[in-house]
Amino acid sequence: MKRLFSILAITGLMAFGTANATTFATTTTATTVVSATQDEAQPEAAAEEASFHQELKKRFIEGGPGFMGIVLLCLILGLAIAIERIIFLNLSTTNTKKLTQSVEDALSSGGVDAAKEVCRNTKGPVASIFYQGLDRTDEGIEAAEKAGVDGNYSLKPTFFGLLIDKDVAYKLIREVVAKAASFNNFVRIDMEDSPCTDLEIELFRKLKEEFPANVGLVFQSYLKRTHQDIKNLKDLNSEDNPLNFRLCKGIYVEPSSIAYKKYEEINAHFLDDIELMFQENMYPAIATHDKPIIDGAYELIEKYKVSKEKYEFQMLYGVTPALRKSILENGHRMRVYVPFGKQWFGYCTRRVKENPQMANVILKALFFKG
Repeated sequence: MKRLFSILAITGLMAFGTANATTFATTTTATTVVSATQDEAQPEAAAEEASFHQELKKRFIEGGPGFMGIVLLCLILGLAIAIERIIFLNLSTTNTKKLTQSVEDALSSGGVDAAKEVCRNTKGPVASIFYQGLDRTDEGIEAAEKAGVDGNYSLKPTFFGLLIDKDVAYKLIREVVAKAASFNNFVRIDMEDSPCTDLEIELFRKLKEEFPANVGLVFQSYLKRTHQDIKNLKDLNSEDNPLNFRLCKGIYVEPSSIAYKKYEEINAHFLDDIELMFQENMYPAIATHDKPIIDGAYELIEKYKVSKEKYEFQMLYGVTPALRKSILENGHRMRVYVPFGKQWFGYCTRRVKENPQMANVILKALFFKG
């Protein structure tokens, strides 16, 4: 089927190219006959070039079998390609649970190479995603630990198929958390846009019960539900393993019905969430580059006499380094977020696409050490 569409496309392009060549040949001949001198030829050529689009418009309005046949052919080719894609995707539909079981069986019996072979022989986007993940098994937590990276890990559940099959996503993410726990390390479950919020809280709850010291979650202060969501998880909090939540403003575009929009309003709720966590003896990871929030956090730390091992600040690498330095000089913990692995550039560009306003922060950081 693909070959057929390719032949049709090439034929259409050749026909279109021949028609254009004939048109240009006719135009050139006409110009040569009319032109008497080089000075007269230049304005004529400019006029011919300027009127090319007008000529196309004129022919489209007038119609005619020759010109409209080319347009019709292009429309048919476009429709044929669209239909071919629909058929291909429908034929490529995969039974996710069946594929997962096949991959698990292959991993048990033949290792990663056998699992990759299963994915390679299975059509569909889910199999392709599984294959890409298996192809990068040497770039995970073990690689970071061997490299001597002193830090924790952060992951996005949708990258593990959360919106495709939440049970499969849980199994995959649980393996990551278990691996981190084997190194006595910690994994942060990222919070994504609002359709994922309940799913990611549910995911965190299950993981926290099994790995109480090795998993945390992110909350976004601009969501109106966040304060209550933190309260709803209090039953998981303990003195030995306090709830560890990263608090940030939030980067996704959400409707005003569920999210605060004003700068001052978001900041006020950010500080309310920090205060709630201090009151409940939770561990807040205060992720911001905004000095008013940092100053407000200082006041809350002083108000509740919070010891320095019960909270931390977090920033993105390369952003507001002077502010980061001042926080460290004041004796506070600081964690810097850095993309790790070969796919760092793709991660960074996705972050900018998710929130174009980040580009302004990055550009400022290039010129100002704020």
